Amino acid sequence: MANEVQMGRQAQVEERRRLAVEHAEREKKINATISALRAEDSARIDERDAALKAAREAHSRALFEQMSSREHDRLASLEERRHERAQLNARWEQENAIDAANQREEALRQRQVHADLLRSNAERQLESLAALEEERACDARLVENAMEEERIHANRWRRSRR
Repeated sequence: MANEVQMGRQAQVEERRRLAVEHAEREKKINATISALRAEDSARIDERDAALKAAREAHSRALFEQMSSREHDRLASLEERRHERAQLNARWEQENAIDAANQREEALRQRQVHADLLRSNAERQLESLAALEEERACDARLVENAMEEERIHANRWRRSRR
């Protein structure tokens, strides 16, 4: 019996050893699998990070190109507006010069019309003065004739009263 107990113990020790070896092998396999999975995960993460970085860089380049294009378009638009503004300013300057010339011509024309009116008024005044002088001379002759007739009449009356 002691032999059987000894053999039972020996079998238990061997079984434990076998189980320990199996456990160690399973643990090695699990650790190897975990390491392999971690390596795969790390590789996938590295690939994903590289893909994300490449996508970010591509997106950044696209945004930069888009911003550059918009800036170019904005500058072209500004230049076009400057050009249009310069053309408008030149046209307005020309129109202002024409308006100023027209105003000067109109002022000269109005001065000429005013001078003609003044000349015409002066001529009419001279004609009126000449007509007035004639009327005065005529009136003076009439008064003189009337006074002469009055004198003649007064002399006749005096003679007739004598």
